[in-house]
Amino acid sequence: MAAINVMAEIIFKDKLRLTKQTFDELTLLLANSNLDTNSREMLEICKTRNFLADILKLDRQLKKAESELASDRKIFANPGEDPEIKELAIAEIEELETQITRLTNQINILLLPRDSYDERNIFLEIIADNDLNKSGFSVNDLARMYGLYSETQNWKVKFVSESVDDSGDLKEVILAIEGDGVYGKLKSETGVHQLEAVETNSTDFLAIVKVMPQLGIEEVEIEPQEIKIYDRRSTNCRCHLCVCKTEFGIQILHQPTGIRITCAEERSQLQNRERAMQILRAKLYEINLAKQQKEVRGLRLSQVGTKARSEKIRTYNYKNNCITDHRLGKNFPLANSLEGDIGGIIQSYISQDQQNRLEQLASSPDTAEALN
Repeated sequence: MAAINVMAEIIFKDKLRLTKQTFDELTLLLANSNLDTNSREMLEICKTRNFLADILKLDRQLKKAESELASDRKIFANPGEDPEIKELAIAEIEELETQITRLTNQINILLLPRDSYDERNIFLEIIADNDLNKSGFSVNDLARMYGLYSETQNWKVKFVSESVDDSGDLKEVILAIEGDGVYGKLKSETGVHQLEAVETNSTDFLAIVKVMPQLGIEEVEIEPQEIKIYDRRSTNCRCHLCVCKTEFGIQILHQPTGIRITCAEERSQLQNRERAMQILRAKLYEINLAKQQKEVRGLRLSQVGTKARSEKIRTYNYKNNCITDHRLGKNFPLANSLEGDIGGIIQSYISQDQQNRLEQLASSPDTAEALN
């Protein structure tokens, strides 16, 4: 265990050294750059530099606390020191040790390898997995929940497409959500969501949620001969987040996978086609990611769409007035959750995931190079 802790400390200090080096390089680049201050490249550089600056600020606080701790320990260890001064030193030592643990944990979390897509905008797809008429819950309720949560984050939400079943109930909806760090916060929402029916003779409602980063043309290759494009008349939007603007839409069929994308949200068929291709790229990325996860980790980490109850991540229980997140093993108050108050649940999962990754790094220091 001691060897593991020593290796973890070495990795920690090395990452901080690289952080300082990168920060200095970006500072020099900004000082000598001729880039437009409003260009995307300049904004990305500034965002990265600010992120690194936050880490270095915490590191300065950590070094100060460590220095003060060393001084207090010397006072406590001095046999000739006044007893009252020693008591004060003991109190400060306990406080500083707690502060150092907290700061070290914060820095470690910020130094974890970051998903390159965390800052991306997303497509959020919600698909009904059973008969909506037997439940008081619907795809619309989940779409509204995510829409209201997005408002609390100052994100922009836009309706993209929908489909309905034979009875006219909404069975699928796709939303485009844009803003700072959208994918990073919402990617853990992917999975099966269940609402337990209030009436004993009713069926529980299941919905599959997929969160997919928006990608550029160069990031996912699609051959022209792989797709077929159809004109399609649009239906009225049922998600209450916007109003459809066009009478006709576009449907794209990706022949190798059988994926069909319908978009009737933009003002022109050209815009509808571009948006549908965006969604198709996101779906193909999701499929490729699932394959990679299965091959690299040997686990079925992404089976969304197979309708397996074992993939259930959350249950909404009206009878007991609670939400159960099965990954966390915790219950949360149901009140206001469907009104968008799900930030606490999302952050709890993100925090748990970060702690798990820290533990894996500490116990397997040999993998540190691979994680960089």
